[in-house]
Amino acid sequence: MYLRLPRPMLLGCALLLASSSHGQIGPRTAYRSLISPQEAWRPRSEESRGCDVVVRVKREGGPIVTIVRPTSNRVENPVEIDVRFSPRDAPVDLKTLEFKGAKRLKYLDAYSPVIDLLARVRQFVLPDGSGIRISNYRVPAGRYRFELALKDTAGRESRGEMYIEVAD
Repeated sequence: MYLRLPRPMLLGCALLLASSSHGQIGPRTAYRSLISPQEAWRPRSEESRGCDVVVRVKREGGPIVTIVRPTSNRVENPVEIDVRFSPRDAPVDLKTLEFKGAKRLKYLDAYSPVIDLLARVRQFVLPDGSGIRISNYRVPAGRYRFELALKDTAGRESRGEMYIEVAD
């Protein structure tokens, strides 16, 4: 007797079995995992489709947010993300920072559930509060959407999305 599983679930199971620990596949590496393989394969209903742009600004009334890296939507491991914040009229309020991510599930043509990544990236906020610089981080191959939101002390918000495709 055989158990039939949908293709995305089979691939997810294979990836989970191949993963020796959180974010590490095969021999130990010096990379840390921003999104684990388990989180990357969680299914979700339909959402944004087929965006190939690096950055799309949704709302820009608060601080100015500039994506320094990546410079294109295709990146390789280890991933480097460099985002800079600068005040418009009022100082940036880092307490309001939000950083979330989701992986595009190829066979379902949808994104996985949004994962709050702020706890993982808080250590990469620059000491002067002028941005986030993430380097030497490993992300499972695939297409991702990262969401960033930030307010200034006057309560005005800037919100945007960054789309990248990670190749191994």
